[in-house]
Amino acid sequence: MIGSILCYVLFPLSRLICRLTGKLQKYDDSEDGSPPLLADRRGVQGSLLSQEEKALLQKWPGGRSVCQQGELGDTVTVGQQLEPETVPTESSGQDSKRQEDLDRSAQSEQSAEKGSVVLDLEKSLSAPPAKGAEGMGDRFLAGWHFSTALGDREVVDYPSWQFQGMSYSPPAEMAPLEVAWREWEDLSGSHSQGLLPQEPSQESEEQFEFTIMSYNILSQDLLEVNADLYAHCPLEILTWDFRLNNILQELQKWEPDILCLQEAQENHFREHLEPFLSSMGYDCAYKRRTGSKTDGCAVCYQRTKFSVVSVSLVEYFRPDTELLDRDNVGLVVLLQPMMTERLAGGGQRSKVGPICIANTHLLFNPRRGDVKLTQLSIMMAEIDRMIDPWQEQGRSCPVLLCGDFNSVPNMPLYQFIRTGQLYYQGLPTWMISGQEDCSYKPYQRKLYAPLWPNRLGITDSCRYVTQCEKNKSDKLRYSHPFMLQFRYCQIACQRPHDLELIQGVTDAKPELPENWPQYTSVEHRLDSESYFPRFSNTIRHGLNLTSVYSHYFSDTGQPEVTTLHSGFGATVDYIFYTAEPVSNGQQGGRRLLQDGPLKLLGRLSLLSEEDLWAMKGLPNEIYSSDHICLLAKFRLDTSYF
Repeated sequence: MIGSILCYVLFPLSRLICRLTGKLQKYDDSEDGSPPLLADRRGVQGSLLSQEEKALLQKWPGGRSVCQQGELGDTVTVGQQLEPETVPTESSGQDSKRQEDLDRSAQSEQSAEKGSVVLDLEKSLSAPPAKGAEGMGDRFLAGWHFSTALGDREVVDYPSWQFQGMSYSPPAEMAPLEVAWREWEDLSGSHSQGLLPQEPSQESEEQFEFTIMSYNILSQDLLEVNADLYAHCPLEILTWDFRLNNILQELQKWEPDILCLQEAQENHFREHLEPFLSSMGYDCAYKRRTGSKTDGCAVCYQRTKFSVVSVSLVEYFRPDTELLDRDNVGLVVLLQPMMTERLAGGGQRSKVGPICIANTHLLFNPRRGDVKLTQLSIMMAEIDRMIDPWQEQGRSCPVLLCGDFNSVPNMPLYQFIRTGQLYYQGLPTWMISGQEDCSYKPYQRKLYAPLWPNRLGITDSCRYVTQCEKNKSDKLRYSHPFMLQFRYCQIACQRPHDLELIQGVTDAKPELPENWPQYTSVEHRLDSESYFPRFSNTIRHGLNLTSVYSHYFSDTGQPEVTTLHSGFGATVDYIFYTAEPVSNGQQGGRRLLQDGPLKLLGRLSLLSEEDLWAMKGLPNEIYSSDHICLLAKFRLDTSYF
């Protein structure tokens, strides 16, 4: 029995203790106290390896270039040069051809790099990415590499924030962003689509140039809620840490003077984007969506080129209006260009009239065009309110309207912005944006007048009622139906004391009809339609806007695309700007426009859907949103002010 115990218990236990003691010794002998798990990073320690373990090490990626184990347990660690004779030999029964291959491989490695064989991080990071998760990790490291060669001061001084869940330090300089297939289009010697060709303007000192970008950066919360739209994307590129790095590089690449963001998640904007933009010289205004939504819109501007005049935060939600029960928002910001001393000519900074920057993100639902038109009309009314004081002084206040409008080109909502009017009577609501064809459905919601309730206080000309009354004469105008409501009020039924009494004429007292409403006071009819006419079936605005982009490639006729995911690809993002209408400029039912105070100098080209799918769709390793940015350059002609 004692022999059985010694044979089956103590002897195996002693072998186990010896092995554990050997492994602990290896752990203590390693460079930094970490277990030597990867042969290509640490080297194999000086213990005997079995033939199976040696075969696995030879198959391990990079194992031959970093460490080799001899037959008798001698170890070649990181930093030790590999000689041809250190290649492990096979047993006497091995094939001689394999021995020659091993010798040839060792010689090529020795000639490729003389000196010590070390793990070259710089070379590995610059190598092309492999497929799958391993390749994505290498691509990720290309943007944020391990700080092996930087001192503590150089690493700590870069960003003022830290990303959670990351065990590496950001680089002192961001890797240059490679913008695939996007080119800068110079339009300084041409004219935009829809504009009349004009003589090139003479270079004047009274001109101010600036760039503006509109970018839907895709809220991380919305990405996770709608994960099915991004099923074509590797999970690694959908993380916020990876996407943030690409977005910051893109902003740093172009450095627009004015930046309009949509779907900027509030906590990410406050913790990451705003500090980064502030370090680049931007001041920002932000409006979060109402309700429980976590994202919003932002307008950022270079504080050295603009000063803010006023900011208006626009909410489309109205608790008393069923049509406006959505949480979309927008911003309207008046920015005053700061002219340099050279342009001022008087030794002081010169200031011209402000530029109106509007940024919004309209409702996505393709079947609720009525909601989108109403939200857009509120934005138009707010723009009108902001620029009206300057127009009353006879000064120009050009408008730049940016955002994600969730509407494709040449559909009713787009035409309303471009042409300034829209006859909507009987239009199906899905047709307003054109995102989705619902013509096959038996029941379709249609638009009828009035488009929105009168309690909203906005006219069919997309102006606030108070603005309309203020801009008219001091005498208020009232419609005939509005005046008829006072026909049987108390004061109308009393004969004035100074009125001469004439039998059968002035002594008659009106009799109230049975079906007359009980209330007749104007206080009960503040939302009355009789304040302004609402039966034209047409909405209008007077901003004279045109688009920076033409929406189709002139050489191929293919449509440009600003957004793409697994379910949809089209143009829904726009930058509209003020142009001057031409007198009697009706040609084929289309308005003719010419450059006004804003001259379009250039734009960043868009991509086709084929181009984006060739890059594995959106988001991808380069563009980390399901939208691509829009960028344009303008010259402000100050002679208009």
